[in-house]
Amino acid sequence: GSKPNDQEDEEEEEGGRNVLSKEHAMHIRRLQKLLRETEMQERKLRDREKELLERVDELERSIARAESGEIEYKKNVFVKYMENVSEQESLLPVVATVLKLSEQEIERIKKKRTEGSGFFSLNFL
Repeated sequence: GSKPNDQEDEEEEEGGRNVLSKEHAMHIRRLQKLLRETEMQERKLRDREKELLERVDELERSIARAESGEIEYKKNVFVKYMENVSEQESLLPVVATVLKLSEQEIERIKKKRTEGSGFFSLNFL
């Protein structure tokens, strides 16, 4: 060619740099887009985590209230059972259900009551 070899080499090198810099710019744009998408996804996940933690707290409070009410109910059944000796026979199934007594435990109570001894046979009136 009419151009000296050094000049051709420089133009070739510069053209190569242009191609590389365009590829780099495209790669940077892809990475920036990926970063934005990842940051958005992270925000969504953090918001969801916050919602779920609030729901867990709400459910724990609800369970605590239910358990409190359940204990109060069991206490009331037991007090009524102890106060009313004449109603103990009819209240035994309720007490057994509330306290989740086994068949063996129910039979032991009935046996003690028919023997006329033990805690359940005492007349509290």
